[in-house]
Amino acid sequence: MQRLISILFFLTILTQSCKNDGAKTNLAIKDSSSKTLTDTSLLNNFTYKNEQEQLSRKRKLCDRLALYDIEKGTPNFELRMWLIPSMWDPSILYILKANDTTWTLFHYQYYTLRSTDPNRYYDNPAVDSVVMESVRPQKTSWAVYIKNHCCPR
Repeated sequence: MQRLISILFFLTILTQSCKNDGAKTNLAIKDSSSKTLTDTSLLNNFTYKNEQEQLSRKRKLCDRLALYDIEKGTPNFELRMWLIPSMWDPSILYILKANDTTWTLFHYQYYTLRSTDPNRYYDNPAVDSVVMESVRPQKTSWAVYIKNHCCPR
């Protein structure tokens, strides 16, 4: 008997809780996904703006140095390391490329001109002159080459 009362009590609670009595329909339910809000915290961040300016400058320099856009993909491995000084020239670019089992290091030294407003020097870099050398050790390994040419004794 007690079990029958428990089952009836449970069914009563269940049917009452699932019933829509219309009293709750007047509440406006706001879905957060229905609003289109723009997150400006990233766009107003100084570091983000600075990085975007540097990326823009690197793209322009790649165009002026006749390098393809690495962000569009390359068939082989390629690593570019930029040294863009703030107060001196030349600027330096190292490009390490792999083609099958052959590794080649390209070393660029380039000088830029102040062709635009001095306050906006980085917006439109103009390349004045470029010195480029490619290094591919033929008879020694990279470790031996670096030890003999790059490290002070």
